[in-house]
Amino acid sequence: MIIAQNVKIERLVLDLSNENYLKMGQAAMMKNVGRLPLVISRGEGSRVWDADGKEYIDFLMGISVNNFGHCNPEITVALTQQAQKILHVSNYFYLEEQVRLADQLVKMSGYHQVFFANSGAEANEAAIKLARKYGKVKLGGKYQIVTAKESFHGRTLGALSATGQPKYQESFQPVVPGFSYAEFNNLDSWKAAIQDQTCAVILELVQGEGGVIPAT
Repeated sequence: MIIAQNVKIERLVLDLSNENYLKMGQAAMMKNVGRLPLVISRGEGSRVWDADGKEYIDFLMGISVNNFGHCNPEITVALTQQAQKILHVSNYFYLEEQVRLADQLVKMSGYHQVFFANSGAEANEAAIKLARKYGKVKLGGKYQIVTAKESFHGRTLGALSATGQPKYQESFQPVVPGFSYAEFNNLDSWKAAIQDQTCAVILELVQGEGGVIPAT
């Protein structure tokens, strides 16, 4: 059933150049990352267009989020159908689609349960909390977590504390205690970093910010 199919929604349409959108965005949006001077207007497959209509090939793909391409027809249909059904009810309830997806992931992965998160940072925050709780309940109070130098695990405070890059942490000291850092792909460094109080290790299989280096 489609509700409010014929409702007309009025919205403000701005017809600005890439430069003018940049000025507006720089004035109105908080600078939390270094953005490129490019305002994306639309995308299709591996290509995007800026507000001036200039075409680009997108090699970033949302940092590996949009691996099926922009405006993928099958994904667009699935999103449209779900939006016409229901989008959000909070995590106090179950959603049919979430239950089916969780069931499939459990069957495919061999794990017992899954946790749905909104971002990589939130997923890492959950992993940190689970490791700390397990260490407290099952391992006699172990709490230390070892990660790699030059790693990146997110911008929230716990994930930032796990990130082995002092340049990201210096403005937010003191960060969450209980983290130590080892040299990536250096087994001796990891053996030295893992102590009696270690409850977990967080490691990127391929370091991104560290230089696109696979773990060996």
